[in-house]
Amino acid sequence: IGKGTSKFIEDTKSFLGFIGELSSAVYCSIRHPGKVQWKETIYYMDKSGANAVPIVFLICFLMGAILAFQGVVQMGRFGLSVYVANLVGLSIVKELGALMVAIICIGRAGSAFAAEIGTMKVSEELDAMETMGLNTNRFLVMPKIIALVCVMPLLTIIGDVAGILGGMVVGVLKSGISVNEFYLRTIQAIS
Repeated sequence: IGKGTSKFIEDTKSFLGFIGELSSAVYCSIRHPGKVQWKETIYYMDKSGANAVPIVFLICFLMGAILAFQGVVQMGRFGLSVYVANLVGLSIVKELGALMVAIICIGRAGSAFAAEIGTMKVSEELDAMETMGLNTNRFLVMPKIIALVCVMPLLTIIGDVAGILGGMVVGVLKSGISVNEFYLRTIQAIS
C-alpha cells in the first residue's frame, strides 16, 4: 500500500508538472504565434485529421445504423418507429458523435504521438533538444495539441453526418418511413 501510494503521489506530481509546462507553452504560443511550428502543425493536422476521416465515417455510420436498428425494434412494438429519426439525430449529435470521434482520435493520434515521442526519448533526441536549450513542450507537444484542437470539431461534424446517414439507411429500410420524412424529423429534432 505504501509503495502504491508513493508511486501515485510521484505520478501525480509528474502529471501536474507536465500540465504546468504545457500551460506555459500555450501562453508563450499565444503571445508569440510566430514561434509556433506551423509546418509541423499542418503535418499533424493531416495525419490526425485527414487520415482519420475514413475510420471516423465508418464507425459513426455503424453507430447510427445500430441505434436506428435498436430503435426500430424496440419502438416498433408500440408503433412509434417514426421517432427513430429523433432518437438517432439527438443521440448522435448531442453525445455519441463527439464521443466516438474523441475515442478514435485518442486511439489513433494519441498512440502515434506517444510512439513518436517514445522513439525520440530512446534515441536521446529529447536530451539533445534540452541540451540545446529548446523547450520540448513548445516544439513537440504544442503542434500536436493545436492540430487536434483544430481537427476534432471538423471530424465531429463528419461523424455526426455519418451517424445520421447510417440511421437513415436502417430507418428507411426497416421502419418504412421516407427519406424526406426522416430528414425533416432529424432537422426538427436537432434544431
